[in-house]
Amino acid sequence: MKRFITSFILFILAFSLNAQDIKNFGTAFYKEVVFETDLYKLYLVKCFSRDNVIKCKIRLYNKSKQAMYIKAEEFEFVVNGEKYHCNKTHFVIEPDDIADRMVEITGKNLKQEKFEITTTGIYTINDNPEVITMPDTKWPSKHGTEVNGTGIKCHVITNRMHPDKSAAAYSCKYEGDQFCVIDPTKAISIMPKGQENLSAAKPKLYVLENGDTRDFHIEFNRYNGAGSLLEGINVVWKETFTKVSPKLLAPTKVEMLFDPLKSEK
Repeated sequence: MKRFITSFILFILAFSLNAQDIKNFGTAFYKEVVFETDLYKLYLVKCFSRDNVIKCKIRLYNKSKQAMYIKAEEFEFVVNGEKYHCNKTHFVIEPDDIADRMVEITGKNLKQEKFEITTTGIYTINDNPEVITMPDTKWPSKHGTEVNGTGIKCHVITNRMHPDKSAAAYSCKYEGDQFCVIDPTKAISIMPKGQENLSAAKPKLYVLENGDTRDFHIEFNRYNGAGSLLEGINVVWKETFTKVSPKLLAPTKVEMLFDPLKSEK
């Protein structure tokens, strides 16, 4: 009887171990990883692998008072001794804000019990910005009208004038050795009667590296007693365009572990 019980227990254990073998799953999910520094909290979530792909969501909460810039292609995945990087994936996280992106790597034999991720590619970008001076711009402006500064060339895509709100979209290309940061909330407009009107653009930073092109949107609302927007306004860019030296933060190496309870056969 004891032999039977022992044999039965061994059978159950063997069956249980086999049931958790990663080879028995078509899609292998991994346990979520969260780690924190003085400046940010990073989450690696919804990570899964199949034979030829690994996908993982990089989510970052910015605890600092500076904007952060993530270059996910600099994150290093090590799977079965081989190094991999995802395609170019950049995003900005404002202070006290959170953002995420799903990234993927492709290859062969990627479905493994564990792999490593090294978080190189997290930057702070607002240390000692240098203002890029841009000439004032008159609205309305025709499509293609240029406004250029040192290392940055922009042109009007659209410019619509309305008595309640006037707006424009610009396309800019940066050619320089640092980062260019565009913040449309920093601009003002001079109204027909001389008053300064603050930008009504939604808070959003645009970060450009050498060779990058970005489009951005800016708008101004009606200013009672200052004259009609339809009479034309003069846009003063002030600190909208700045040049910064990015600071690369120290990377962390984390281990992603197979989670059979979440995985799919």
